[in-house]
Amino acid sequence: ASDSSLPLNGTIDAVLNLATGMYTADLNIEPTSGSFQVLKLFKRLKATANVEFEPVDETTGTLIDGTLTAKSTLYVNVPKVTVNLFGFKLPIGGGDECRTVEPVTINMQTPDGETFAPLEGGNLTGTYALPPLEHCGGLTDILNLFLAGDGNTIDLALTPNL
Repeated sequence: ASDSSLPLNGTIDAVLNLATGMYTADLNIEPTSGSFQVLKLFKRLKATANVEFEPVDETTGTLIDGTLTAKSTLYVNVPKVTVNLFGFKLPIGGGDECRTVEPVTINMQTPDGETFAPLEGGNLTGTYALPPLEHCGGLTDILNLFLAGDGNTIDLALTPNL
């Protein structure tokens, strides 16, 4: 919703059934941080959010004829949000219980015209909605204006760790 990017790194450990093309996988996305602009009294302020991911279930999907599909369900935790004001980083939200109200479901697949090969890797893309955050302090509603919303995109480049 903030029209910003969040860099992702992590691992996915999958077990593929060659007969059916179906797989299950353990997803581990490393903690990350991203910046976004907030509007306050007609001035743009830069905020930084620390973000962590808590998988709810295994990632599932298929690999059929070079097309990989994936469905991941996870909570998005936001332990800290700061605003840079006059060179100082002031905390404006976050906390141990600050996370999405419900899990995020992200459906991804190999882009049209591309192929995914297990021993070479490939790309995945998808679109998802980020539910509102809860338990993030007195400015939770303000944070939701800039973070929660529909139409978020994810672009992943998967490479094997052989």
